[in-house]
Amino acid sequence: MKIAFIGNYRDCSGYSYAARRILLSLDAAGINVAARHLQMAAPSNDEMDDIIVKMEDRSLTNVDATIIHSLPEQLNETKSPLISMFYWETNHFRGSMWDGYLNNHVDAIIASSKDDALAIKESHVDKPTYVLPVPCDINFYVNNRQVMDNDDIRNFRKKFYTIAEISPRKGLADTILAYFTTFQDMSDVLLFLHITGKNERVTRRAVIDLINKMKETLRFKNYPALMINPSSVNEEEIAAMHNTFDTYVCSSRGESWNLPVFDAMAFGNVIISPNFGGMSEYLSPETALIVKSRKHPVIGMHECAPEHLYRGDQLWNQIDIMSLRECMLRAYNMDSTETERMSIKCRENSYKYAYDVVGEKYLKTIEEILSKQ
Repeated sequence: MKIAFIGNYRDCSGYSYAARRILLSLDAAGINVAARHLQMAAPSNDEMDDIIVKMEDRSLTNVDATIIHSLPEQLNETKSPLISMFYWETNHFRGSMWDGYLNNHVDAIIASSKDDALAIKESHVDKPTYVLPVPCDINFYVNNRQVMDNDDIRNFRKKFYTIAEISPRKGLADTILAYFTTFQDMSDVLLFLHITGKNERVTRRAVIDLINKMKETLRFKNYPALMINPSSVNEEEIAAMHNTFDTYVCSSRGESWNLPVFDAMAFGNVIISPNFGGMSEYLSPETALIVKSRKHPVIGMHECAPEHLYRGDQLWNQIDIMSLRECMLRAYNMDSTETERMSIKCRENSYKYAYDVVGEKYLKTIEEILSKQ
């Protein structure tokens, strides 16, 4: 089987990391892949895997199918069958133009979670939809054991962290608020914020402004320690973060998969997270401290206004701040036995998503799609 893969695998984004992992999973299943990069963001800081470089040397002729890992409006390929990799974060996208793009241009859709598949159905897209997880490189978690070289970080008893961007969807303010109000008088805790953005100075300023405005109304005398890191990093540096901190905090309102949460799980860290979207595919009470959430109208996504992708008639999941506080306090009080038990469950769970395991699922799914053409 020969597959063309058109996507943004050379960019620096979570979306791009997912594309690279899918490419390597396809290769692990023995699929002959011809890859072409479609730039959507700044280039990655990581050296590209030799397997993917070889894929770029292969011809796009005589392919059995084409996989598109891009936004629906970029679906300009005409080779059939055309398979769209689709990720979304609310309960539907009706009227966004994406529904029309998918109905008019693709033959099948692969989503990363059952929630995404339901959103596709709720958007009146009638194409066959399959749910396949984002795969992972198990060796990456086993072999990358370096930590961040920072003596100040080592002095804290409990080290919370999150990897996110400045966006209402990521719920960064909820993470900070829960942390401040849970540990206001404690000096042995740290919250590390790795915040991504196009400009490091602007990103840092935005986070500082958010924190200062919050402090103006909280009016606490003391605040627990907090560190901000807006710098661009590669995969090895991200691994060092996971190895340095012990408890990952997610307060997102919508996720199709969430690679940082998955990676934190695969590194064996304690996870604090809601359990919807992509996270519901791999998190459970055995592998995470689950934060309660409820459906809430989407608001504040200004960056997508030109195409009206996010609107108030859509729903995402608003976390319960009190539940998040309870989970953070529970994580702080967990003893070594409970922590290790959860860590073992997390690492064991990650093996279900190894390249070869998921690659076989991709192979069978593509064969099924081809059989129906």
